[in-house]
Amino acid sequence: VTKTKTLGADDFLPIFIFCFVQAKIERPQALCALLQTMCDPAKMNGETGYYLSSFHAAMTHIHEDLDLSEVNDELAIFLESS
Repeated sequence: VTKTKTLGADDFLPIFIFCFVQAKIERPQALCALLQTMCDPAKMNGETGYYLSSFHAAMTHIHEDLDLSEVNDELAIFLESS
């Protein structure tokens, strides 16, 4: 018998942050602002809003909460350019 573990929101954000960094998005703040502007306000309370909020939370965590003295040069360059 195989047991399947369901991932919740607390599991999603660290995975999303990892993917966010690996994606090497140029100008993530500009992309976030564009997505917020283009998003239908009626959809902001649903799945679309959840993922947009997750994008913003990941970006904020990377910029404000990480100790840059412990990250590699590639990530530091990414953070400084955004």
